[in-house]
Amino acid sequence: MAAASACEICIYVMENKAINQPYLCRGLKDPASQKMCVNTLLSTFWWMDNVVYWVNYGCQRVQDGKPQWVKPCPADAMCSWIKQISADENGSTEFCAERAEYIKPQ
Repeated sequence: MAAASACEICIYVMENKAINQPYLCRGLKDPASQKMCVNTLLSTFWWMDNVVYWVNYGCQRVQDGKPQWVKPCPADAMCSWIKQISADENGSTEFCAERAEYIKPQ
C-alpha cells in the first residue's frame, strides 16, 4: 500500500484531534505515512493556538456571498492554512490545497 499524501495525513491528524483521540498517528502502518504524521505534529506545535481555536470555535466560510461560522473548522481547510516545517517534494509549504470558500485567517 502506498504512503498517503501530506494532505491526507494532515486531515487524519486534525480529525483525530477534533474527537480528542490521544494518539493522533494511531493506525498508520506505512513508515512514510508515520513519518509524515510526525512532521504534521511538529508543524501543529507552531500552529497550536490557531488549531485549538479552529477546532473549538470554528472558522468562516463564504456561502451565497455572506460569511458564516462553521464549527469545528473542517480538517482540510485547517490543513490548507498550516504550513509544513519544510517544503514537500513539490515545493509546497501547505499540507492541502486552499479551499476558496473558507476565509484564510490573517
